[in-house]
Amino acid sequence: MSNKPKNRPKNRIGGTDQNQDQKLWDQLTRDVRPLKNRPKAPPLPKNTFPGALPKSLYREGAANPRDLQDLLPLPHINQTDPSLSTKAAAEIRSQLDRRTQRRLARGHQPIDSRIDLHGLTQKQALERLVRHVMMAAGRGDRAILVITGKGGRQNPQTTGVPVAFRRRDSFDLGSGVLRRMVPLWLESPQLSPYVHSYGPAHDGHGGDGALYVLLRRHR
Repeated sequence: MSNKPKNRPKNRIGGTDQNQDQKLWDQLTRDVRPLKNRPKAPPLPKNTFPGALPKSLYREGAANPRDLQDLLPLPHINQTDPSLSTKAAAEIRSQLDRRTQRRLARGHQPIDSRIDLHGLTQKQALERLVRHVMMAAGRGDRAILVITGKGGRQNPQTTGVPVAFRRRDSFDLGSGVLRRMVPLWLESPQLSPYVHSYGPAHDGHGGDGALYVLLRRHR
C-alpha cells in the first residue's frame, strides 16, 4: 500500500499557483496608467545668512530660547559618528595664521565673544556652539573664544555605576570628547560658511582646552 499523499499541491514556484497569481495581478493592473504632469515637490528653502535677524536677538540673553529655536534651526550633524576617530579629529590642522594668533594672545586684537562648553554633553555643546557662532556672525563679531576643556575630568568607565544603568549622556563627558569634536563641527557644512579659521588658544585663554575661532566677514 502506497503512503504517498493524494492530491499533493503543486509547488508555488513555477507551478499553477504562480500562474494564477500573475493573472490576478494582470487583471488588477490592466487599467493602471502612469500619472502625467505630476506636480513637482517644492524646493527646499535655502539657508539665509542670519544678518537679517532682528537686532534684539544679537545681544545674547535678550531672546527667548524658543524663539531662537524657531529662527535658528539646528543642523543635522552626526554628533557621535564612530567613523570620526580620535586620530581623524587630531589630524584637522589649525588654519589660524600665527600673526593673528599672537595678536589675540597678546590682546592686540579683541576677542568679541566667548562660549564655555566645558562640562556639557555633546548634544548640549553642539546646540550652544551653533547658536553662538550664527548669532556672533550676525552681530558682526570677528573673533570668538570657544572653551572646550582639556578632558580627563571624568572617566565614564570608572564611575562606579554599572554600564547597564548609565545614561547615554554619561558616555559623552570627559576624556577630551569636546576637544576632539569641536574642530569637526566647525568644519561641518553647517558651520564652515561662518568660520574663516581657528587654532589653539594661548595658555592665558585656556591653552589646549580652548580655541580661537575667526569668523568670516559678510557684507
